[in-house]
Amino acid sequence: MMLSPDGFDTSQGIQYAGDGGTWLVTGADASKGSVIYTGDAATYLKDFVGVSHRGRQVLIGLSVSDVTSSTTLSATFLGGPTTVTLPGKIAYPAPYQRSGWTESYLPFELPANVSSLTTTGAGTDTIGTDGLLNRATSSNTKYSTFAATSTVAQGVITRMGLTVTSGGALTSDQIALLVRSGDGSNDYEVSLRFTTAGFRINDNNAPGPVGTDKTSVAPSGGIDVIVAIAGGKLSVWFRALSSKSDREWKVGASGHSLTSGSGSTNIVRFGTIQSSTNAYKIHEVHYMDGTNANGGLGGGQSNPADLRGRTFSRRGRYIGVDDGVRLSAIDGTAMADQTWNIDSAADHPISRIFHRESPSPRSQWRSVAVTSGNVPEQIIPFVLNKNASTLGAEEQGFGSTLAYLSLSGINWSSGSVRRWDIGSSAWVTVATIANSISTSYSYTRRGSELHAPSLPTTSSGRFLYENECAGWSVRFSTGIVRRITGNTAGTLASNVPGPKPTFFLDSIDGSEPTTSTITLIPDTVSMTFQTDGETGGGWAVFIDAQTTAPYTVAGVSQYDARIGHLSMGRVFVFGTQYGRGRVVMYESGDLTEDTPGGTRRTVRAGPGGRSVRIAWTDPVDTTQTQGLTTNPDYLTSTTTAGNTAVAAAADLPFSLLGLLRRVGARDPVTYFPAIARSTGSDDVQMFVRRAEHITGTITSAGQFESVLGDEGSAEAARFSTVVIEELR
Repeated sequence: MMLSPDGFDTSQGIQYAGDGGTWLVTGADASKGSVIYTGDAATYLKDFVGVSHRGRQVLIGLSVSDVTSSTTLSATFLGGPTTVTLPGKIAYPAPYQRSGWTESYLPFELPANVSSLTTTGAGTDTIGTDGLLNRATSSNTKYSTFAATSTVAQGVITRMGLTVTSGGALTSDQIALLVRSGDGSNDYEVSLRFTTAGFRINDNNAPGPVGTDKTSVAPSGGIDVIVAIAGGKLSVWFRALSSKSDREWKVGASGHSLTSGSGSTNIVRFGTIQSSTNAYKIHEVHYMDGTNANGGLGGGQSNPADLRGRTFSRRGRYIGVDDGVRLSAIDGTAMADQTWNIDSAADHPISRIFHRESPSPRSQWRSVAVTSGNVPEQIIPFVLNKNASTLGAEEQGFGSTLAYLSLSGINWSSGSVRRWDIGSSAWVTVATIANSISTSYSYTRRGSELHAPSLPTTSSGRFLYENECAGWSVRFSTGIVRRITGNTAGTLASNVPGPKPTFFLDSIDGSEPTTSTITLIPDTVSMTFQTDGETGGGWAVFIDAQTTAPYTVAGVSQYDARIGHLSMGRVFVFGTQYGRGRVVMYESGDLTEDTPGGTRRTVRAGPGGRSVRIAWTDPVDTTQTQGLTTNPDYLTSTTTAGNTAVAAAADLPFSLLGLLRRVGARDPVTYFPAIARSTGSDDVQMFVRRAEHITGTITSAGQFESVLGDEGSAEAARFSTVVIEELR
């Protein structure tokens, strides 16, 4: 399905052509160069201004009528991307040769006061404070009629937006849109009959339903319909009524052959045509006839072949499409039958978790939000061989039985790493993600501050460093989650003398408990795990269903799961420990500027980040890895069966050069200062503290320095400083 660059709502207007003051009218009639033509010279829009927005025009202004003058500010949306577009007046129309609505009804005047409409019946019409026509009947009728002028071949095209409050029927025209195309000899007449739950298309000359009843869009929430009759053919489209910039229509009927009647004339009629009791709101009604309809749409429309095209803007100028996308021709002219696709994407797409697509973890993927309860379970699957003829048909691992997962910019606490087992056709858990630090005693909340009690009963706990928890979340025992903006240093859960951490929270609204045990949820976590020799047709990160910290959209709290960076793979183990004296440096993201007068101004451009420097200053003896009969000492990461050795003790200088060649400065790595050798119970190791892991890119060159021995046989070498800079 494709959207046309321009909207279905092609309105009448004026287009400038040339330098000498030649103006061309776009739309229905050269004498009606107006944006909206009501058919009544005394009823029109006035005092409006226009702005281009998401590929359409938006007019904001007032209106004038021959009975009352509105002082209500209104917005009229013209055009926008759509899957159905109006016909042109000729086969290959220029922009000014597009068709426009012959006449329109907008509810800034009662239908009975619009001269182009004939309104009949004892029901009541009022214009409400919502700016809509409220029509109600009580065992009577109330309908309005446009008298169209057209041949059967030219046909009639109508659009109507309405909301059904109560009443209506599928078997009679109680709330209906009736469209007739006739020339005095033949006529084709259709009624769309609405209820609160759906609508029926009825061939009034057959008589009988056309297709099945349509219930996928409930008119109680607002429905938008298009009816086109041309040459005895009927097509109908419908959608949920909205003012969104892009309109995707559902097909109600396409090219249906209607039964001919006795030859009545063209009309467009809307309202309660048969006596009944009901209530509904009319948003808008438009029709086109004659050369404007031009035989279009009755036989249906093919997407994308029949969509309306749009002229490209020259270099330096742009045409809007949708959602902020603008197009400009910068390298020659566009030719007939050329096609360009703009792939759709979410506001927070999954591609943002990958470093090559989104290098900053601050740019996050977000799941679909919920307004209450747990965020549903999320699954992020991967295949390792993207070139396989059948994805996931063969199992494989990461090249080592010791693997890692690194996550940044997250707001959740629990999940798992799983592999797809081809034999059982199921996801099998390999490692559990436990991204949390819990307290066993209660904290006291004072406003937006969480303060440790003076005499906690637990005897030991972690020491949290100053501001280490900024960006983390805290979950109260009641399940409420709030974001942490900072903390003081102190021992977590300790009854020994010394400082205890205080946490500062965001978005405190008073619903949080004043006393509660708490669970801290870091925003950056890494883990190592053993695969035990198992492989998978695919691998996946599962995020458990859970509550996260809320954020507010239009005054409504929403909850989602987030990831700013995800990387997973094998762990490269240094077979020889680097020298003492590693350096960890923090650099702020603040920018300063000094004025000539000595005033210093500072702006925080980013969050800042760390860098780590490590080096092998003592020579590494590579003899065991040289020659044709090597049998080097090696390292293992666990005593659990099925896992292989993870490094040779003497290969460091050469293998580190190979690693640098593989990842370069493009791909991120995660640096673990220490990984414990597991005895089985700790095959999964979580690193939730900032000092325990850094995810970044290698920004230095690698230098191999031979200091002793013969090259290629018995050689000792140093390796220069490796610098890893944290992702920001």
